[in-house]
Amino acid sequence: MLKRLSFAPLKIDRSFVRDLLDEPIDAAIAHTVLALGHNLGVTVVAEGGETRAQYDRLVRGGCAYFQGYLFGRAMPAGDLSAAARAWQSPIQPDALPH
Repeated sequence: MLKRLSFAPLKIDRSFVRDLLDEPIDAAIAHTVLALGHNLGVTVVAEGGETRAQYDRLVRGGCAYFQGYLFGRAMPAGDLSAAARAWQSPIQPDALPH
């Protein structure tokens, strides 16, 4: 039954991302979700990334998609266009996963 379910993208919950640098269990769960996504051929998104160190650890584990305050705060939809034009990535383009 499980193999018939569609579950893309997989998301790594912010609670695991938040503590992955300090809690070995959280790091193991995050990396297990990444391996599962890669093995199933589905996108994995890390939620709640707030620091460069979290980003770096997840990139080394093969994560290519992120959500979190490292990249921007929530905002009203009407402000999105102006924010997108003014946005500066906290990560240099050559450091982004390919």
